[in-house]
Amino acid sequence: MSIARILWVGCGGCDGDGLLEALAARGHKVTAAPDALAGLKDLETQSFDVVITVGPGGDPALLDLLRELAAMEPRLAVILVTTDSTPPPRDLREGLFAWLVHPADPDMLGHLVERGTDSRRLLAQNSRLGSALAARLEDLQQTREKALQAGRLATLGLLMADVAHELNNPLNVILGFSDLVMEAPHDRQAVAEAAQILSDSANRAAATVRKLLAIARSRPPQLEMVDMRAMAQAALDWRLHHLQLNEIQVSLAVDPDLPPVECDRHQLHQVMINLLLNAEQAIGSQGEIGIRIRRIQGDRIEVSVQDSGPGVPPEDLGRIFRPFYSTRLPEEGTGLGLASCASIVEGHNGAISARNRPEGGLEVVFFIPILPPNHEGEDGEESGPDFQASLPKGLRVLVLEDDPLGGELLFRYLARVRVQAQVCKSGEEGLRALETGTYHAVICDLRMPGIGGEGFFHLLRERDPSLARCVIFVTGDALNPKVERFLAESGCAHLIKPFSPQELLEALVTCLPDP
Repeated sequence: MSIARILWVGCGGCDGDGLLEALAARGHKVTAAPDALAGLKDLETQSFDVVITVGPGGDPALLDLLRELAAMEPRLAVILVTTDSTPPPRDLREGLFAWLVHPADPDMLGHLVERGTDSRRLLAQNSRLGSALAARLEDLQQTREKALQAGRLATLGLLMADVAHELNNPLNVILGFSDLVMEAPHDRQAVAEAAQILSDSANRAAATVRKLLAIARSRPPQLEMVDMRAMAQAALDWRLHHLQLNEIQVSLAVDPDLPPVECDRHQLHQVMINLLLNAEQAIGSQGEIGIRIRRIQGDRIEVSVQDSGPGVPPEDLGRIFRPFYSTRLPEEGTGLGLASCASIVEGHNGAISARNRPEGGLEVVFFIPILPPNHEGEDGEESGPDFQASLPKGLRVLVLEDDPLGGELLFRYLARVRVQAQVCKSGEEGLRALETGTYHAVICDLRMPGIGGEGFFHLLRERDPSLARCVIFVTGDALNPKVERFLAESGCAHLIKPFSPQELLEALVTCLPDP
């Protein structure tokens, strides 16, 4: 039997004809208050499980007390004993734990008190558990987010050596051939050859940066028609140095008539990199990796990556695509590589699975559908649109770029297509230029001293809303969430550095209003 802490409120001077004494005799701790006002004061200073109010059902003081009790949190078990047949109002009656008419049976009242006490204590316990559970869930969510971020950083760390290798090689070529050009600036043939080498090396470095950004940031798939053979070969080239150092032989078999696939090139490249890393780490050294890409029934592409490693325990095969599952030591892996692959493949309406090969090692297979091309020129390569021809004559562009070389590059890009450009080094200088000249579009760097690109845009939108719709933002700050939000909210075109002259012209033509 639960021992209750009872507050007894005798409204109208009613003592319940011995009910109070009967409850005390059952071992309950009873505090008696002569009226509603005294009862409310007791509630402010003491803790109770049950409140018993005794008096005429229509007594105003009793009804006011019931309303006060109904508004209290946490709710108490309230039992009303009326000394007449007047029922309490419906709204108050629904909030009562029990309602009795005097003379009440002492045993029945004692049983209700004990039930009310148990009920209130269970509710209080549930409330505490609910609060603790909510706090625990919040902690788990924060832990999960931190672990995902740590996993992403760890994945980047594994690739950092490759990034340094991939960037240092073209940068070394760029520096070397730049020196050669400066030594013999009048040798037109040598300068032309060096310029081509410099361009190829810069594009290689830019492609490396784009690949790294694709791994570091999360975004919806950007679909384009992709040659799966070229994509797989690019992934192999990314890991080739380490594969050769570890004496791992790799074979790539692709159906000769394999059609292009509509997918996100960077995300599928990330999948191939993760699968190669997984196979490479499973082997360690002196092994084999086999990649097979083919078309199968249902207009799907099947990509298989096999390794000669130890495989996965059979009981764990169903878990390897779950986040944080790993058979390696914490410093050797995060357990997010295959989970990331599964997420990307499923985002392409595909499926991924794994099995242990009979001859040893693991095979990971994923399927993605072949979507119909949404562009022309499938049978014959048609040239892209001539953006230069689309530019209106007499076009004037305001360029805001604080880096002198960056501003000079944009000026020369535009001069080549007969576009007049005014280059400013800050937002303040750009605003002054708007007061003295007329411009049809603006190319604006986001990060500048003083009034940056975002501040300039807000001021421009107030002054000239039509010109604000013709702004192209350029930035190298590709992973800043604040930058991403601003670019999305602005509705303007933007280019991530480095970009090509063709990309700049395309953005310029796109942002201009129709003639």
